[in-house]
Amino acid sequence: MPYQKPNKVERGRQYVSYLQEEFGLSQESPYQEETVDQNKKFLIVCEGENTERYYFEKFPVVNKSVITVFGGYGGGKKYLVQKAEEIASKEEYERHNVWCVFDYDVKADNPNQKQDYDNAIAMAINKGYRVAYSNDCFELWFMLHYKLIQAEHHRTEYFDMLKQQWNLERSYASMGKEEDFTKKLYDLLLHNQATAIRHAKKLFDTCSDGRQHHRMNPCTTVFELVEELNQYLRR
Repeated sequence: MPYQKPNKVERGRQYVSYLQEEFGLSQESPYQEETVDQNKKFLIVCEGENTERYYFEKFPVVNKSVITVFGGYGGGKKYLVQKAEEIASKEEYERHNVWCVFDYDVKADNPNQKQDYDNAIAMAINKGYRVAYSNDCFELWFMLHYKLIQAEHHRTEYFDMLKQQWNLERSYASMGKEEDFTKKLYDLLLHNQATAIRHAKKLFDTCSDGRQHHRMNPCTTVFELVEELNQYLRR
């Protein structure tokens, strides 16, 4: 019988078998595209008006929706989680994986802030949502692309760091509200994204000692959402 060259599927099976025997790998496929559900959908509900929204919109993931919720009306962070539930209940977002994105943003004149922040995270988790929180602010995630931040800083200090890091002609506090500028952040940071993930994981490991979330500073779980989205990038 003449030799028949194995087709692509059979060659893949043979390679998987080789890896399993040679390196003692599990029976699961080593190919990410074979194990990742490419139809996974994301609903990302952000507190930030421009920065978070445009940053996550730039991830080349097809099945995602990024929505901004303004946390006014005295509702605080819990208000955002409640709005996320309201949005997620709509038919168009059925079977979406829900992420809530918000910061601590310390305010000395708000005596209820610590409780609101901690309760909002707990509420989201109880509803089955994931939370990409940052303490003190989302800009911590940006600075982690360049160095490991281990001391507590107020958001104004992060703004100054970014102005210097990026050699901005105006303050970050001003430019960070501009659509044209914030739409460039994903591309600006992409080259150092792996560094930011490594730094953020180190911070999280340091803070994950049972302390309350408002005391986890500096800390951000934005890396978890970034890693999740990276699994579904359009190829």
